[in-house]
Amino acid sequence: DQTLEWYQDKNMYVARGNAKVVRGDLTVTADLLSAHQRDKDKKTSGDAKSNQAGDMDKLTADGNVVILKPNARITGDHAVDDVDGHVIIVTGNNLRYETDKQIVTARDSLEYYDDRKVAVARGHAVAIKGERHVEGDVLTAEFRAQPNGSDQLYRMTAIGNVTVVTKN
Repeated sequence: DQTLEWYQDKNMYVARGNAKVVRGDLTVTADLLSAHQRDKDKKTSGDAKSNQAGDMDKLTADGNVVILKPNARITGDHAVDDVDGHVIIVTGNNLRYETDKQIVTARDSLEYYDDRKVAVARGHAVAIKGERHVEGDVLTAEFRAQPNGSDQLYRMTAIGNVTVVTKN
């Protein structure tokens, strides 16, 4: 809504005011978005997506951050999407990851490591699914790929000050 800036010498784009970026099935909105463009002369190892010269290798979002993925919404104050490292870390107040079936909140950070299919919630982390409630200092969720292409939670680990509440 305010400005779109290009810092050619830094290979960076900055969008201010109700900014939005879309990459595949991922949409990020925030008050301020900074996208670092990969150096055209620098190639990285890894998948073909990471090797496309000139594309984005890091996205930083600040203020009223909302990350939308198919069937998920993540909110916080600050987020860093390290495209080459395949990790997204969200920090700030009111951290929340929600789907139609579950809600995860944390005080310190919400992290997702795409290569390992692992999500970590740190700092008085709470996961709620139906009548189940698990909390701990750190919650780690491991996912497995399903035949339909989606990921399904198969293991949740809670560490430190653990509380588990069920229907009974």
